[in-house]
Amino acid sequence: MKKLLVLLGSIGLTSTAMITVIACGVNNRSEVSRINLNDLKLNLTIQGTEDMTADTAFAAFLENNQDESFDDLRESVTLNFTKSDYDNDGSLIITAKPKTKYTGVITVETKKMKKIPLIDLLNVKNPSERLIIDIDGTEAMIGDDSGQIALATFFDINKKNYPDLVDNIEITSYNNKVGYNQNGFLHIQGIKKYSGGTSVFIRNIPVTDEKIVATIINSGSIKFGATKALDQSLADFIDGVLRGGEHDDSHWYIKGQIEPYKNSFPILNYINYDKYEFVGFYLVDETTPLTDAYLKANSEVGKVMKLRAKFNYGTVKDSFIDFSLSFQATKN
Repeated sequence: MKKLLVLLGSIGLTSTAMITVIACGVNNRSEVSRINLNDLKLNLTIQGTEDMTADTAFAAFLENNQDESFDDLRESVTLNFTKSDYDNDGSLIITAKPKTKYTGVITVETKKMKKIPLIDLLNVKNPSERLIIDIDGTEAMIGDDSGQIALATFFDINKKNYPDLVDNIEITSYNNKVGYNQNGFLHIQGIKKYSGGTSVFIRNIPVTDEKIVATIINSGSIKFGATKALDQSLADFIDGVLRGGEHDDSHWYIKGQIEPYKNSFPILNYINYDKYEFVGFYLVDETTPLTDAYLKANSEVGKVMKLRAKFNYGTVKDSFIDFSLSFQATKN
């Protein structure tokens, strides 16, 4: 009986030892199977893109490391993503979660986004998609020394194909300003998304008879006027004053009315006085001609008569402008 108990005790000790050895062996295999991400030979650089997110950056990282079996990596790690832009690199920090087969922390560099040379937009295969670098000049551009109005026009004409130009273009110079009968150039430079520079051609603003007349009659400030003697006939007043007979210059009167406004209305610097022709005076209804009889009945010193003066200018006929007629006792 005693021998039997000794034998059973020996068996028990052996079994316990075997269990202990086996348990230790399992624990050692679990520790060995964990993969330290820092020990792997990985490609830790990806190219940043405009629409990149943490998940698409992680996908790009996996694409660059197809030699590794990372089927279960995504659920085993956390991601900390800093997006790159056109001037700065970004990063994707991959950190292994606790109690997974992975350990360690790796940082994937997301390279700054590639800038697009402006010249590439001029050479797009489809002509309808090319950058437009010639625009029409406008009167508003003449008074804008900064070039911002021209730049806004450039943005607007290209907004269909390149709406992002607004945030990625700046002016380098606007020394060749557009004007009446004068072409201009706006020099621009790409920033952020775009690189390189180009020049925007601004077509001159043509001076037409219609624009000259419209400026004169719609300015709101240009008004004609003169003083007539009570004993002076209407015909003598028109010939001597309106047609410049008293000054041996048929343009004397119209020059005197227009010259003070040239700084305010630059287009008037291009007026051709030979195109101007005075037609006649009318009452404010623009249909009743002024006559000597009407003047005799309504004229007095110190009184101002409101009239409408009809004139022709080049191809534009029968235009009217306000005319203030004052009176003095006798002709000087």
